[in-house]
Amino acid sequence: MNSKTYTFIDCDSHITEPHDLWKRYLPRSFQSYAPTTALDPSNDREYWYFGSEKVTGVAAFSWAGWPESFPHTPPTFKDIAPACYEAKLRLQWMDDHGCQAQVLFPNLIGTAGERCLKVPDAQLGLALLQAYNTYVAE
Repeated sequence: MNSKTYTFIDCDSHITEPHDLWKRYLPRSFQSYAPTTALDPSNDREYWYFGSEKVTGVAAFSWAGWPESFPHTPPTFKDIAPACYEAKLRLQWMDDHGCQAQVLFPNLIGTAGERCLKVPDAQLGLALLQAYNTYVAE
């Protein structure tokens, strides 16, 4: 048992999906449909894409450690605090701040995975959800 004193449980936190999440965890048969990221040269911000559809900024919910408040967010993945996507660093941050537990919501696939339910192929939608869940579980 950890002797650390915990002061709160965070019931609304987001986890930032790393660039390679889908390449690492999506089965090979679905790799061509994996969400990707790209820099938009018109504003120097990086976005997630499902095919040609621009979905959301890669750091849309990655405010931890960012010096500005909402609605300002980090413009690219390299500007995100690593504790937003690396489990060991996140756990250290939680310990340092007295956070006992967090409920984590995804960014790209929607807070309830609804984007995965909208893809035309149900097997692809399931594979996307499973890839995300595998990443979070690890």
